[in-house]
Amino acid sequence: MSILCIHGQAALTPITEADLLHNTYNILGHLSCLFDETIKGEKYPSAHSDSLGVEWTSTPEQVALVKSAPIWATIYDNWLYAEKGVHPKTLRRCTLELGHLVTLHQLIGLGDLILMHDGSFDGGSVATHEALIKLMYKFIARAKLDKLDTEYYAEFLELNVIEEYFPQALENGKLSTIEYALLAGFSHIGAVRNEASGKNSTLKVTKEGNTLAISVEEARKRIPKKRKFIPTEGIDYDHHD
Repeated sequence: MSILCIHGQAALTPITEADLLHNTYNILGHLSCLFDETIKGEKYPSAHSDSLGVEWTSTPEQVALVKSAPIWATIYDNWLYAEKGVHPKTLRRCTLELGHLVTLHQLIGLGDLILMHDGSFDGGSVATHEALIKLMYKFIARAKLDKLDTEYYAEFLELNVIEEYFPQALENGKLSTIEYALLAGFSHIGAVRNEASGKNSTLKVTKEGNTLAISVEEARKRIPKKRKFIPTEGIDYDHHD
């Protein structure tokens, strides 16, 4: 089981499509080469692996290669929901479907293992290396904030495995400081702590072990007022249970 964490040096700024493409290209390239070497027993990469092994320069050919991979449809739909607030009901496939989330989690986990071994994919930035992990955390945070109906609610959340797979996230109904910061558009969790300790309109938090927790109800009152927050289409954040 892969335990995915956003590393301390990574800014919690919005995830760009360019970083997602770069991150996905790097992981697919490493996996393709490993497949050739360990399964096919080839000394040299195949033509497909070779095309993925070239340093990423975002050429039209490289972009097209990444977008042709079946996993890209899942990644892109998750990005449209998590980062752009496109409602899952309007996407090509159900973004919150458990099978798609598990496959994406497995891909990101393999990429994280490669990074642990190699230290870096290429000359890419931390934002590039962390793009897919940040995407999953922001996706989970938005799914909890939106309180989607059961038809589109992720089994991933209902199975209570959030903290098991993503230790920087909290169980359904609560947001960690990282989740809150990602949705609010903050670059770091220090801004959340400052909001919680401010004298005026203090953010209400509770203690969850060594981290702070913000209830979804509290987050729905405050995050929609943030300048950088992109609301999900069709969600009424003024409605509270």
